[in-house]
Amino acid sequence: MVIGVCLGADRSVTGVTYNNVAFSKIGEASNGGNFSRIQLWGLVAPDTGSHNVIVRLNAASDAVAGATSWTGINQTAPHGSFFSAEGSSVSHPSLDVSSGPGEVVVDAVCVSAEVTVASGANQTERWNAISADEYFKRGAGSSKTGATTVAMSWTKSANAGPWVIGAVSLKPVSSPPQPCSNECPSSVAKQCTDGTHYQTCGDYNSDGCLEWSSTASCPSDQACSGGVCSTSGGGETSGDDTTGGKKPGVIGSSGGTGSGKLENLKLELSVPYLVGKLKAKVEISSFAKEVELSNDKKEHSFDVKEADLTLNKSQTIILTSEKTLVRKISFTPTAIETTVSLGDLILGDLNQDNTIDSTDQLKLLDSIASQTSQGDLNLDTVINSFDWAVLLENFGKKGD
Repeated sequence: MVIGVCLGADRSVTGVTYNNVAFSKIGEASNGGNFSRIQLWGLVAPDTGSHNVIVRLNAASDAVAGATSWTGINQTAPHGSFFSAEGSSVSHPSLDVSSGPGEVVVDAVCVSAEVTVASGANQTERWNAISADEYFKRGAGSSKTGATTVAMSWTKSANAGPWVIGAVSLKPVSSPPQPCSNECPSSVAKQCTDGTHYQTCGDYNSDGCLEWSSTASCPSDQACSGGVCSTSGGGETSGDDTTGGKKPGVIGSSGGTGSGKLENLKLELSVPYLVGKLKAKVEISSFAKEVELSNDKKEHSFDVKEADLTLNKSQTIILTSEKTLVRKISFTPTAIETTVSLGDLILGDLNQDNTIDSTDQLKLLDSIASQTSQGDLNLDTVINSFDWAVLLENFGKKGD
């Protein structure tokens, strides 16, 4: 929110509040004597709703003021430098302001005379008022789309009254950095680089994206095939695709058939771009368990004896959280201990409709503006452009 105050040059504003929250002064200028002074004050992330703006002066004075409220403003660097100009009664207010594309210039003018003023070309008038006593003060404010240099001007109805004008360029929310992209398919993938060497897939750069590791050698008596080092005729090929990446589904079973029921279930999954810890819920038939996910721990084991899950019968795992798409995988356990890969859990579904779209973008923008934890997609305790980058990377994706 930006407040422009027009008053006598021999008076000043001692403070401005909105719903009891104080503004910060952006800048001020006067044209000398006791003619006119202009001050701009700003408040980042004001309270929503309708509240009184209170302007306090150092002494009684004729004054007028106007307020404008803006959205999409950078919360840490909301505006640029303050610019001002002043002139005599025989000239008209004008000022050049340094700005930039995507920004908006906000100005306020103060004239010590009983005149009217009209805003210049391509300016949008935001407020216009005059004080109601013998020491007339005409104040007005406008805005204009940002460019490298923006000309702000006003035309007085008569050659009367010294004037002063002040302006500032409001900065938009920073464009998010371009997110990195995965160089390999999943955190459990492997690939052979030749007949005796292989690479594994993982977040080795700690940038939230997957990349291939340095090349490693198979043991001297083994060869590489399908991403696995093995002796001739052997190898861990179950569940591997043609590139060596393990598909979602069963990737290992052990312990025999025993009771004929699944007893221990191990899940392997990753959450790309996750920095902190994410609470999720795992459900299989009557079994439900809360789990804390992080990219430091990608394997989770569960005792599922009480779930009464029959071997060699298709089961469905459902994994949900408040920030991700639903992950649903069907699998058939063949032994009492079974390992299942769930692949990647996708961040970005803030409104929980199982699709990442423009409604999630709006929720994230609201969260960035109000600094609520809902928009902290990567759970690094800060809501910023990195969360926006995560949402853009996953935009358009749908859950199972």
